[in-house]
Amino acid sequence: MPQVFGAVRSTLLRLLVLSLLAPHLAAQEKPQEAYALAAGLYDRGLHDRAAVRFRAFLARHPKHPLAPRARFFLGASLLRTGDEAGALAAFESYLADRDATFVKEARYRVGELRRRRGEAVRALEALDPLLASGDLGDLRGPVLLAHALASEAAGRTKAAKRSGSRLLAMKKVPSSLEEQASFLLARLEFRAKRFKQAVKFLASAGKSPEARYLLARSASALGNDEQAASILESLSGKSEDEVFENEVRFSLAFSLHRLGRYREASKVLTSLLAGSIPEDWKRDVVFARGEAEFAANRFEAAARDYAELARQPRASHGIEALYKWGWCLFEAGERDAALTCFEKVLAFAGDNAWAPDAAYLKALILDDKAEDAKGRRAALAAWEVAGRRARKPDERARAVLRSAWLSRDLGRHGEALEKAVSLTRGELPADLRSDALYLMGLEALQEGRPKQAIEALSRLVKEGGPHREEALLPLAMAFERSREPARAKKPLEAFLRGTTRGKARIQALYELGFVCMDLKDVEGAVRAFTALVEEAPGDALAAEALFRLGELHYEKKDFAAARRFYSRLARREDGGELRDKCLYKLGWSLRKLEKPAAAAKAFEAVSRIEESPLASEAAYLAGDAWGAAGEPARARTCFHAASTDAKGPYRVEAILREVVAAAESGDVEAVLKLAPRALAIRDEGLFAVEARSAWGDALMKKEQWVLARRAYRGLLQRPAGALAARAQFRIGLCFRNAGKNEEALDAWLKVGILFENPEWATRGFLAAADLLAARGEKDKAAKLLTEAASRAPSSELKAAVRGRLSQLAKQKEEKKR
Repeated sequence: MPQVFGAVRSTLLRLLVLSLLAPHLAAQEKPQEAYALAAGLYDRGLHDRAAVRFRAFLARHPKHPLAPRARFFLGASLLRTGDEAGALAAFESYLADRDATFVKEARYRVGELRRRRGEAVRALEALDPLLASGDLGDLRGPVLLAHALASEAAGRTKAAKRSGSRLLAMKKVPSSLEEQASFLLARLEFRAKRFKQAVKFLASAGKSPEARYLLARSASALGNDEQAASILESLSGKSEDEVFENEVRFSLAFSLHRLGRYREASKVLTSLLAGSIPEDWKRDVVFARGEAEFAANRFEAAARDYAELARQPRASHGIEALYKWGWCLFEAGERDAALTCFEKVLAFAGDNAWAPDAAYLKALILDDKAEDAKGRRAALAAWEVAGRRARKPDERARAVLRSAWLSRDLGRHGEALEKAVSLTRGELPADLRSDALYLMGLEALQEGRPKQAIEALSRLVKEGGPHREEALLPLAMAFERSREPARAKKPLEAFLRGTTRGKARIQALYELGFVCMDLKDVEGAVRAFTALVEEAPGDALAAEALFRLGELHYEKKDFAAARRFYSRLARREDGGELRDKCLYKLGWSLRKLEKPAAAAKAFEAVSRIEESPLASEAAYLAGDAWGAAGEPARARTCFHAASTDAKGPYRVEAILREVVAAAESGDVEAVLKLAPRALAIRDEGLFAVEARSAWGDALMKKEQWVLARRAYRGLLQRPAGALAARAQFRIGLCFRNAGKNEEALDAWLKVGILFENPEWATRGFLAAADLLAARGEKDKAAKLLTEAASRAPSSELKAAVRGRLSQLAKQKEEKKR
């Protein structure tokens, strides 16, 4: 059993506290005996009885010096008896006592118990500082494993891998920890598709069924399906876990299929279907069996499985099964039925991966059946689809030749591009070739294929033709889309030299501005956009140019110039989608210029644009700006607007800051109404701390001392800084106002003991000294004031302390007289 009693550091403050508690020290002998009895039960392994004794001790002596240790051993006893929830509460209570004896063990237990409860993030909150604290001794291995498992559960893969690797790097690692860490690292490597590394870790992960299953999956991923099948066959039928057994058998069927053992794979899948499997698995298994039968050229059997899945074409494997069913019917010579399947594939999913083959087979069937004009039109429509989807060059060329005119009429850019490409491969007249290359360039650019556009338009510019000059602008745009701005600039400048007016010139100036931006030529971009605005101030592109000019100056940190352009655009009626962005950046420019009130107005204007995705964020920023401008009432209005957007990025922060703004504006009733709801949503972070503090202040103003104390206590167990120290001081005021002077004295003394905040510690000692002096304990008051004098951070507080000391000295002299 760990030694119970430790040395107490003899600081002036501790002596003072002990002197205040002196009347109660005589009663400590029996508590020590009660603690020793509980500890003896614990040492003898009687953990259930020990837990009862420790609970009784804590119920009678919650503030005894041995209470922290009692809480720790209560947690240890409850953990041994299987009461994890009680153990967690006890360990957390121990950590709250700030006792350092078993803090590492307690933090480990809290982290591990949180992890077992599925609270991975909260587990890491306990384990992270523990790992960072230094030497853990025998705890190092368990802590690293717990941290790795919690990190994995929280989705922090790098942290999990780092902790697991550090565990395996230890000199002496218990085999159980080594196996668990190796299995964890293997899982992580498998998920990252580093299968060789997964196999390496699995070599030391033990022989559990789960580890062997993962080894089989890794081997299969590496192409070693013989090994995978061997392992999975040894696992199949051995587990009582039905879900695990189903996974093993499904994976076995997959490996057998890849090995070409289709009949065996089909039998495994049939047996799997005969058992109890989840509904969401059933479609996968049926489809896999159909694939095995299809690969074995058993089209009739495969068609049955595909037909079952095709009844729900929008479900998983539905479209693929529909296509494969049609293929089976095609192979069996049932062309009409196959045609129906292919038409359904194209109708349900024209962009599906199986659509190209379905379109080709449909066109082939219709072409074979075409006997009249109606049939030929149907075939032509089918070849049009096949031309878009065709994979083989000969099929594609045939489809293009049969559907060229329809594509031009329909204006389908993908189809037009494909046909233009095929046309340019043959021998064509110069004018037609020029048209085809120009069309190919435009359509490639439209379809987001800048390399292909560059190839076509460069050939056109080099070879010449009717569209040579016109091709310069789309050629430059293709270079820009291909992220080659340096090559885009030259054709743009050439185009601008030959074009003095017109829409194309405005477009060229617009593109030149972006090219210069890509080249980091800020001045060139400014010149291009400025020319655009001057030459065509009413053009729609001028609005975009104004916005870009504002952005360029904003990036240069010339916020005054940026403000001018944003303001100019904001006044335009054709700002459209840019209006909210412009006002938003105008607000930021004004904030940078330290004009918070003007910035708030700009942000408010954005918040009133209902369809803007920036509206909610802008409302929040408006509230922040009004707060900086000293307008808490207007800030509160904006925060309230931001809080009403359920999907707003700052909704929770706005709810909390609305409470603070209400407090700053003096609306006590609003604070009392808003604070509980806000803190129920989030009770952590700076804004939550400020909201809770404001709530406590409001409750004090309403003289609700008990509720105020509860509100303030919520700040004591979190990193609240000065607000936590202030809260402790205010708790003392609540007690004093309620007529509970002893509790007030205790609360004020704790300010200096628990918090390293000189200002509030001094104020606490001052208040405690006043209380002691009022009841005639002037010597104790003088000691507290002396301590306060050494801590006072400001001249004002030091003067107050000196004044109190002087007053006590005068009273002492008068008493002597």
